[in-house]
Amino acid sequence: MVGAIDQIVERGGEVIVLRLPSSPRRFRSEDRVHPREQYWDRIVAASRASGIHYADVPSLAHFVPADSSHLDYRDSAPFTRALLEAAEQRGLLSR
Repeated sequence: MVGAIDQIVERGGEVIVLRLPSSPRRFRSEDRVHPREQYWDRIVAASRASGIHYADVPSLAHFVPADSSHLDYRDSAPFTRALLEAAEQRGLLSR
């Protein structure tokens, strides 16, 4: 994955790795199998990608997926606005 990200960056692209919300129960399960420190954090640190993890952004962390992994359609616009705001605050929207 890191190699693919770096290829995109070398060709002039920009990459933002996004960790979308999971329900608390699903997140605990996922984190047991793929601990954040060993996967997410390492991928972002080892690549030239920027990262936004929903749990690090209060305006994203409160979204809870209706079926444990997918947001309700009514949350799509508010989530997108909050995500764009978070990216903008981090200086990730250069164009």
